Amino acid sequence: MEEYQRNKQKEEHKADIKVIVREELIPVRADIREVKDTQDKLENQLTDIQRGTLSTLKNDILNRYYECDAKGHRTDYDYQAVHASYESYMNLGGNSFISDVIDRFDKLPTKEEWVKKQKTIRTKAKKRVEPVEVQI
Repeated sequence: MEEYQRNKQKEEHKADIKVIVREELIPVRADIREVKDTQDKLENQLTDIQRGTLSTLKNDILNRYYECDAKGHRTDYDYQAVHASYESYMNLGGNSFISDVIDRFDKLPTKEEWVKKQKTIRTKAKKRVEPVEVQI
């Protein structure tokens, strides 16, 4: 009989502990839900920021490429700026479209090469002009 009483008390004690644990867990679960909701919102915001940053980097790279292509050359500053943007673009998950643009950008002559070529063209043009004799 005494053992029965002890077992009954143990079971009652276990039930009391379960109730206490449940009551203690309710606010903890609410806090966990709140943290999870905040985490989801932050992840969505980060995704939006990533997409916006990718778009901005892509536009910057394209604009710089088109400007340099229109001039016919690129400067060292252009090169550094485009490649810094490209590295960030790829680190954020950018695609190969911009890689193709970078290949074309890298093939543009440097300003020094362009100036040298322009001087050569002018020199050749001057040499080709020969006086024409007019007979009367």
